[in-house]
Amino acid sequence: MTRTTVFAVLLLGCGATPAPAPKHETPAPPPVVAAKPPPPSPCEVAAQALVKEHNVDKIAAAKRDLARRAGEAEVIAACLDDQWPTAAIDCMTSRAGPSSCFGQLEAQQERRISRQLDGWEAKWNKPDPTGGAAYGGDTYGGDDSIGRMGRMTPPPAKDEEYISCSPSIGEPANYEPIIKPDAPDREYALKWRRDLLHETCNMRWTNTDKKCFGAASAPAAIATCRSNLDEPSRNAITNSLADAAAKLQRLEVVKKSAKGIDCKAVAQAHYSDDAWAGKLATLTAAERTRVITESRAKMAAACTTDKWAPIDRACIVSSPRGRLEMGDCFPDSRGGMMFHWGFPASGVLFKSGIPDCDKFGEVMKKLSSCDKLEKEMRENLLDMYGMQLGMWTDIPASSRIDVAKQCRDSAKMYTDHGKEKGCAM
Repeated sequence: MTRTTVFAVLLLGCGATPAPAPKHETPAPPPVVAAKPPPPSPCEVAAQALVKEHNVDKIAAAKRDLARRAGEAEVIAACLDDQWPTAAIDCMTSRAGPSSCFGQLEAQQERRISRQLDGWEAKWNKPDPTGGAAYGGDTYGGDDSIGRMGRMTPPPAKDEEYISCSPSIGEPANYEPIIKPDAPDREYALKWRRDLLHETCNMRWTNTDKKCFGAASAPAAIATCRSNLDEPSRNAITNSLADAAAKLQRLEVVKKSAKGIDCKAVAQAHYSDDAWAGKLATLTAAERTRVITESRAKMAAACTTDKWAPIDRACIVSSPRGRLEMGDCFPDSRGGMMFHWGFPASGVLFKSGIPDCDKFGEVMKKLSSCDKLEKEMRENLLDMYGMQLGMWTDIPASSRIDVAKQCRDSAKMYTDHGKEKGCAM
């Protein structure tokens, strides 16, 4: 027996208590620190602002959160898929009325998000007894009630007369900041201001608001009407007027470059290679090049002959986005310019690949040179045919039989009309 063992036995025999075994305590686990969620992306912040502006708080509480998430998902997808410009997103995330920033998007981006928000709001709001959406539906108000921002004027109370926005914005020049009679390019400034005010009215003004603005003409009366609006509506007006002024200011800078806005530069900007992307892709390379070259030459010639104003030319150079923007650049002939300078330009013809439609084109050429018809009618006929021609190249084979019949019928109708007027057909 070892000495240590003997000593332990003696201690036990004397009643001594053995020393406790050392404790091996398990160290406490470190506290779990919840990972911080990443900050929302700019598209997510814009989506939150837009959905909030589009009355998510008015949706029934039971489905509000689901509706909010659905709406934000749609906006985020549009923002990412369409690659919204940073300036537009920054505008939406910093303004109290983010929809007023839609004008900074490309035309196609703007139309898409407007439709999406309008549809989302209509789906999640409870239908009213007449079958339309309680707010934002598509059964009330017609085209006049739909603004560029995709919103609709709330329907009036039962038996209350609907008031159009067209006559309800008062005198646009007298909204602060006032546009003076001698202001440069005043008609342009008023046109954009009028359009934006019309959209703001469509977006949220009530009948009471419309009556107030419609009866107001003096600056003080208009200021009173603005003060009666709710805060988002006041912000929307302020933002819209600022956008219109900024757009005109940009054009005034562009206008100073004589070479940058000469007629050749104007045609090159409107009919740029990017603007033709995806258009007339079924034509041969040589034929497509001819159509593009002729379209540019026709625009440059018209610009020179008709002496387009510097502000008109600056507008086109600054907005080379297609036919819709042509209408914005010519306040006095919005529709005509929009269709006349399509893709291709009016009067630039080519074979559609549908023989009956090509024969219809020959009829249109004869009518366009017939001085028995008014000039405006001849131009409208070419505009109409050119717009159809651009679409026929892309129609599927299954639809060509129907289109061919329509072309035959149209050719006969216009041939008969030309003969009646004394045209050589």
